[in-house]
Amino acid sequence: MLKSSKIVLCLGVLLGGSVAVLPTKVRATRAVDAAQVEVSLTLPRLLALEMIGDGVPGTSTGGAATTWNSTTNAYSASFNVSDHSDATHPFGTTHYNVTCNYLAAATPTSGSETAAEQAARLADDCSHGWLVSVAPAAASGGYAAMTPSNNSNAARIKSNSSNGLSGASSNWLLKIAGVAKTTDASGATVASYSPTPETAFNNQFGTIPASSGVVVTGNTFSDNGDDTYTYLGDQQFDAIYGVSAGTDVPADTYTGTLTYTLAIRAAN
Repeated sequence: MLKSSKIVLCLGVLLGGSVAVLPTKVRATRAVDAAQVEVSLTLPRLLALEMIGDGVPGTSTGGAATTWNSTTNAYSASFNVSDHSDATHPFGTTHYNVTCNYLAAATPTSGSETAAEQAARLADDCSHGWLVSVAPAAASGGYAAMTPSNNSNAARIKSNSSNGLSGASSNWLLKIAGVAKTTDASGATVASYSPTPETAFNNQFGTIPASSGVVVTGNTFSDNGDDTYTYLGDQQFDAIYGVSAGTDVPADTYTGTLTYTLAIRAAN
């Protein structure tokens, strides 16, 4: 006969060395088949060069104001002789945005591949970088040319950086400025990066190519060094125009038209 007993924490432990074992409840379980759900999102390849907002009109050192037409993407102004643009008074500035989001597989998905198959796999692979070229609508004497509205006027305003923008002679030039960023597409902080202007247009007004010529390059991906890449996102650059009015051409309205073309760098 037990002298005393006490239940502790419902374990039925009895003083005096005796233990009462409580009955164990058995619960039946029911097996449930697992259901797997897959969510897939396909994003299209995108290669785009777009203007961000309207152009920014400037002024000349003589005070002549430039206007911007958003329908024709055109800058215009009436200059007096010796009026000209400079770093402080650009004729106009256009902001451009580059999108290039396609990343090809680093290696063939299976087995070896022919040269044609490799070219197809690497087509539009943005990890090699992008480039933007500029081509004028008219050229004269090996220079990009502004043409007069009066068709009896044989004069042309030729783009030649050696003539400068002092107003001593008529001229039109181009300068490119990359826009720096310090965050990638996900918002993570990264080392500062920006498109790279070609030397002739970097921080200076350069001669506009007489035929298609590269003016700025960039890369929307950063190379991690282990066959993987981080997507940086869109990149921007500014195209800045300089114009000079001299006495070397007769009075008229001269127009120059430029076409910007975005392309992907070929694989090395």
